[in-house]
Amino acid sequence: MKGFTAEGKHETEMEEVLGTRFNGHPEKSVFRARRLQKAGRTDEAIASLRKELKAGGSVWKVHELLGELLVSRGDYAAASEAYLSYPPFKNPDDQKVMTSNFAYLSGSRLFWLGRYEEARPLYDVSAWKDGYLSEAGTRELKEQAKRYAFIYSVVDRDVRKITP
Repeated sequence: MKGFTAEGKHETEMEEVLGTRFNGHPEKSVFRARRLQKAGRTDEAIASLRKELKAGGSVWKVHELLGELLVSRGDYAAASEAYLSYPPFKNPDDQKVMTSNFAYLSGSRLFWLGRYEEARPLYDVSAWKDGYLSEAGTRELKEQAKRYAFIYSVVDRDVRKITP
């Protein structure tokens, strides 16, 4: 099989090779979307990932890549929604720490871009307001608490003064 180029010369070959192979593999859609992105077809990559989620996909990497692509387009609200649509954020399972970390990392991605309002609900998820993680003494959680307090103080004052 030939290499795939950014010019998109071999996407057809890729689709033929993949065909029905790896159907059901949780990261097939991520692989396909990354290939589309590298070929300069980001809109198609976004559409592909949205289709996967609409079909019931619930793998974090799908949500994460969709969020990243939307951030790269400057669509921060849609990125936040893509992250927040990850099912364990609504109903945490037994992987609460991992789920909290996913929310924290995606919230931080938006926070450091100055998108405080979009980061805020992700930090809400990460903080587990039921107190599950509130007493943990890790450095990451202490940093998160500082950002969380900053977001609430700034956003509650007037978010229009700090965003473009």
